[in-house]
Amino acid sequence: MPKSAAKTGFGSKFFLAADVANIDQAASQWGEVISLKPPSDTYDTAEATHFESPGRYREWIKTLIDAGEADIQVNLVPGSATHLAMMAAAQDEESYTYAFLIPKGAGAFWKIQGDCLVLGFDPEIPLEDRMVATANIKFTGARTEADAV
Repeated sequence: MPKSAAKTGFGSKFFLAADVANIDQAASQWGEVISLKPPSDTYDTAEATHFESPGRYREWIKTLIDAGEADIQVNLVPGSATHLAMMAAAQDEESYTYAFLIPKGAGAFWKIQGDCLVLGFDPEIPLEDRMVATANIKFTGARTEADAV
């Protein structure tokens, strides 16, 4: 049996920018990210049952694709660029461009990029653990996935 090619997510990066032209800029990278979840497609369905459906079973067809929602979690450093960017994006009604860089090994990355709405910002300040903040993101529209260049 061949050796596994499994890898951890260590080294992954997340970027968020109001303008696609700025997505690769260092200022759009969120710092101290500890949890990422890229888009995950699911289809909605519509009923297609009719008076002569075989065996009286309901019939369904696929309709629109929904890329879902995700939580991006970071170590909360109050007043940091990431903290301020998360709060501002959550208060903005406009969509943002996101990019995930996922390590492939040997310094190479897989890039997932598209648009999203930042629906919420949730800081957590526990007594005996690290402070964290979570941004809830709703992916909107199609995305691209390819080797990062």
